[in-house]
Amino acid sequence: MNRVNFRPMPRQISPNDSRGQMTVYFKEENRLRDKSSFRLLLLSGFFASCFFLIVIKLTIIAGSDGTVNSGYNKKISEYESRQDIVDRNGNILATNIPVYSLYAHPEKLLDPEFAAKNLSLIFPDHDENKLLKLFREHPKFVFLKKSITNNEKTQVLELGEPGLRFGERELRIYPNGSLLSHVLGRTKIKEISTTESSIEGISGLEKMFNNQLIKKGLDRDPLKLSIDLATQSVLEDILSDGTNFFNAKGGSGIIMDVNNGEVLAMVSLPNFDPNLRVKLNYSSGNNDMFLNKAVQGTYELGSVLKIFTAAMAIEMGTFSPHTLVDVSQPVKIGKTNPIKDKSWIGDKISLKEVIVKSSNVGSARIISSFEPEEQKKFLESFGFFEETGLELPEANIRSSVGSDPWTRYKAAMIAIGHGIRVSPLHLAAAYATSINGGLKVTPTILRSSKNNNNRVRIISHSTSIKLREIMGEVVNSGTGKNAKIDGYSLGGKTGTAEKYDKKLNKFNYKKNYASFASFFPLHDPKYVVVICLDEASNSYKKTNKRIAGNTAVPLTAEIISRVAPILGVKPEMIDSGSLYDFRVDFISDKGRLSEN
Repeated sequence: MNRVNFRPMPRQISPNDSRGQMTVYFKEENRLRDKSSFRLLLLSGFFASCFFLIVIKLTIIAGSDGTVNSGYNKKISEYESRQDIVDRNGNILATNIPVYSLYAHPEKLLDPEFAAKNLSLIFPDHDENKLLKLFREHPKFVFLKKSITNNEKTQVLELGEPGLRFGERELRIYPNGSLLSHVLGRTKIKEISTTESSIEGISGLEKMFNNQLIKKGLDRDPLKLSIDLATQSVLEDILSDGTNFFNAKGGSGIIMDVNNGEVLAMVSLPNFDPNLRVKLNYSSGNNDMFLNKAVQGTYELGSVLKIFTAAMAIEMGTFSPHTLVDVSQPVKIGKTNPIKDKSWIGDKISLKEVIVKSSNVGSARIISSFEPEEQKKFLESFGFFEETGLELPEANIRSSVGSDPWTRYKAAMIAIGHGIRVSPLHLAAAYATSINGGLKVTPTILRSSKNNNNRVRIISHSTSIKLREIMGEVVNSGTGKNAKIDGYSLGGKTGTAEKYDKKLNKFNYKKNYASFASFFPLHDPKYVVVICLDEASNSYKKTNKRIAGNTAVPLTAEIISRVAPILGVKPEMIDSGSLYDFRVDFISDKGRLSEN
């Protein structure tokens, strides 16, 4: 049997070699030993590297949460991420946060019964038996939740089921809750899979600018609005308290720049929280909360429209603010019901007093001096019968007057604010035009650096100044006197219109729509404020008068006193006199409403 050496042996040297070949022997042995040591080190390094790679891989697997990303984050950031929406100062109104969806591969579940039982505990909306049935019927894939919280994700991970997996996507959120809900609108998940989702706007700005908000590429600016978050918060807070205080069904409010038409605040009540996915239920009546009353609702606003009758009379040169108007007798046109005032206010009063005292007879008498077609064209010039142009899909509403001919009686009814249905936004834009010097205003919800040098003149600057003076007197001594504010001068016009009751088949004096269109400061108008209340009842008064002067007017006064400093309007050195007794109660208790 031949012996096999596992290690190379050095060449054998005879011990009798006298020429010193023993030295050669030991050198050869050392050389071979060094060569073997190098090979052992190389092999040890190889195994050590493999060991460390395995440890690193196991660490990664142990720390993995089962999330399917595979470049998804990059895809979201570059392509699918929806742009933010911010106010004029950069405050975030709508943004995105990363969330996780939950799905299962039932065939990979170690214990389907255990998974179903515990998932039903984590997610009470899932029934254990239904989950087991889904796992059996769909062994390959079951989608469980569109989005889950981090806490829910942790609980699912603790189950230790390899068949439960997560997919990353984005969730649209609105940090301010219900604030500005009708303007921002709502979204829905159009398409969703384990690795991606597609969000689509279904109302408001989210719908109007849907394509722009999902613009591809990383270099994208947020959608900047003209809205001022602080002003919006004040308007919504006070209007909400006011509707509750007056037991109103709802209300709306708009604050607009009189020169460029920028909307700084817009409220519609009742509102909703766009973070909550609420479905329409017509039987429960919750569909009313999604109606933007400020732009979609059209109403007979009553006397608030009388100012346009005065504007027409002055602009045509037929009347001046001091022209006397006969109001001694009701106005009878043909076989129609006579137009009359609720109480006798004199024989003859000036045009200015017609507006200050809100005389139906006086307004009807003034418009009788003109042809109905002239009135129609004049109102058309203010934009009443066209869309406002506001960048909301719900703002495609026009004022309506019915299909019947524009007769003299119809003209007289429109002159007193009846027979024409107008949205609060149309009213705000028309008021801005009437008091800004006579230049037509187009409302906008977007913050823009564009100037409005090409605006159309609707009335003369002289007429505009006269209208300011008339509406200033409405607040000083007329139906709007409860809007007086220490330090601020303002003008405006009230309107109270009884609502038609279909059940009674007549107008119901117990149900009305109260409105107050105002502006401030009086002599250098900067902002228009329109407040409307649906079926408000000032039950704190024994007479329980539901007129705008006792509801919408003091509410407006409180709003202006709060937003004027925010908007940089400095107080004036004026004395508003004694405040209305309700207003004293209204601003008590840190500005909250009070019935003390």
